[in-house]
Amino acid sequence: MSKKKLLWVAIPLAVLLGVGAAGAGYKHHRGHHNAGYVVEKISERLELNSEQREKLEAVKEAVMQSRSQMREERKELMNQIIAQVQEAEMDQARVMELIEKRMSRIDGMAQRVVGPIIEFHKSLNEVQREKIVNRLESLRDWGGGRWHG
Repeated sequence: MSKKKLLWVAIPLAVLLGVGAAGAGYKHHRGHHNAGYVVEKISERLELNSEQREKLEAVKEAVMQSRSQMREERKELMNQIIAQVQEAEMDQARVMELIEKRMSRIDGMAQRVVGPIIEFHKSLNEVQREKIVNRLESLRDWGGGRWHG
C-alpha cells in the first residue's frame, strides 16, 4: 500500500478509534486505559443492541491485539533509534528503513482493524451514526488535547 493510500486509511481509522474513545468520555484509570469501560460507555450513549455490542467488542479486540503488538515492537524500534542517536553521524538510509518498517506495521494494524470497524458501522442506524457525527464535529471544533465528555 502506498504512503498516500495508507494515510487515507490510517487517518479515518484513527478518527474512528478516537471517536470511540472520546465519544465514550474515555477515562484514564490507575495508569491504564480501560477498553471495557469505553465499550460500556459507547454502548450506553449509542443505545446499542446485543448484535451491535458484539460488533463493537470485535473492534475492541482487534484494536487491543494491534496495540499489544505495536507496544512490543516499539521497544525494539526505540532501541534502534537510540543506537542511531548515539552515533556521531546518523545513517539516513537506516532511519528511513526504520520508518518504513513502522509504517508497514501500521498498515498491518489497519488491515486487522478496519474490517471490524466497517462491520460495526454497518450495524448502526441513522440516529446512532448522527450521534457519532456530532461527536466528531465536536472534537474537530474543540481542537485536541484531553477531553472528558
